[in-house]
Amino acid sequence: MRKISTAYWDSMAVRKKHAAKFTLSLTLILLWFTLVAAQEIDSLKALLPEKSGIERCDILYGLGYEYIDVDNTLGLQYASESLKEARKLGDSLRIVKAGRIKALAFRRMGQIDSSLILSINILPIAKRNNYSNEVKYILNSLGASYTYQARYDKALESHFESLQLREMEGDKAEISVALNNIGFNYYKMEDYDKALMFYLRSLKLKNEIKNDFDIELLLMNISLCYAYKNDFAEARYYLDQLLSSCKESCSEQILLNAGFNLGVISFRQNNFTEAEQNFHASYAIAKKTNNQRMLLDNIVYLAQVYIHEGNLRFAENYLKEAEKLILQGTPYSLELIKVYNGLYNLYGNSGNFEKVAHYQRKYIQLKDSIFDQELTRNLMKVEAQYVERENYAKIDAQNKILALNKEVILRQRLLNAFMGAMAILLVILAVVLIRSNRQKRTNNQMLERKVKERTKELELNRDMLQRSLDERDLVLEKISTEIRSIFATTRGLCSLLLTDMETEDRGQYIRRIDKTSEQLLKILRRTISYTTASK
Repeated sequence: MRKISTAYWDSMAVRKKHAAKFTLSLTLILLWFTLVAAQEIDSLKALLPEKSGIERCDILYGLGYEYIDVDNTLGLQYASESLKEARKLGDSLRIVKAGRIKALAFRRMGQIDSSLILSINILPIAKRNNYSNEVKYILNSLGASYTYQARYDKALESHFESLQLREMEGDKAEISVALNNIGFNYYKMEDYDKALMFYLRSLKLKNEIKNDFDIELLLMNISLCYAYKNDFAEARYYLDQLLSSCKESCSEQILLNAGFNLGVISFRQNNFTEAEQNFHASYAIAKKTNNQRMLLDNIVYLAQVYIHEGNLRFAENYLKEAEKLILQGTPYSLELIKVYNGLYNLYGNSGNFEKVAHYQRKYIQLKDSIFDQELTRNLMKVEAQYVERENYAKIDAQNKILALNKEVILRQRLLNAFMGAMAILLVILAVVLIRSNRQKRTNNQMLERKVKERTKELELNRDMLQRSLDERDLVLEKISTEIRSIFATTRGLCSLLLTDMETEDRGQYIRRIDKTSEQLLKILRRTISYTTASK
């Protein structure tokens, strides 16, 4: 982690030199946006004379919106005209939107009472018509105005209601804004533990969604809370996170707050020389940018430093400057209490008891008007309502979780029953398959045995048939030989008979032929009989 040097402000000139190119580029970009905004304003102004009714109301609203933070006086003027046109039309949404912009212009100009009155008047219209976005913005505006007036009970009530609406919508960026506002309210009440609780919740949401909107201010406030809790390591850590992100290109607003933060850290560490240096740097930027709240905060601490050092003349000069702001009608009640307390301490150290009594009376009157018993009761009531709402939300969430758990358990039971039934079916199927397999194996074994037996029978029959065939072949061969012999004998007798036709022995030849023929006939009969038996 980069350590923040105690001589940080001595090196600002070097930083500014390194940032010259960036500043030039940034100036050109801002100039371009200014020209674009000016063109938008000029185009709206050109359309204004020829329009009426809803179109005129919308153009006036657009002009009021564009002029806010550019020229708040003109912004207030156009917002007022837009609100007047909206009321003529009887258009609730346009009345609310124009009223909200007008209240914002009042707040930017330090007219907190006027801003509050207008916001309180348009809030019921927005609620009645369910303009949820407008309700959120109006509640935020009310909370900021109440905080400036140190009416912390009303501020918390508005911010908690805004938080509830944003939580219902579930937009984490919007929720982080509401949490930051609540944290700032507790910071102003010097309840740094609660402030940190809401600040850190806001920072966590911003980190989750990678949202950098107003993160610089959030880191500054977290750092200040740790500083007031005397946890200087954490205070410097969060301040370092911010300064590391912008490096040499930190804006005046960041440098203003960083100087004040470093001054508080140094002051609470009793390093008054460094504290004076840091508060002076922050004071100069606050005066340049006309940031009255930060101007008063720096004056109060500078006065404390000078009173501690015994330089009462310097302390009085700064506190008198703060008193001039008070006479001009600055709306920051808490800062006024601190200024009166500073003047009371200053004149107490100088021995001017008349002024001590004067400023002590102012201090007590203002403090009692703000931190009275009613405020305490209202704060307790608002916090109790928030805690109750949070508890109801937790109970509702727990009930939903329980209902979901019951549903999950029921589904799990059904799943278990289904799995059990499937397991039983699988077991039954396995038993059937095993039995079927065993039966098949038994049948196969029996079939194999029968096949072997039949094979043996066939082999025996084959062998017997083969022997029978062999015997037949032998018999046939023998018969064939005998027949050939008989035919040969017959041919020979016939030849002799033909030769000796006239001899007296012809009868003998004929008898011999007859005998041979009879033998042949016997052989043929025996062959036929053998063949029939073989079949």
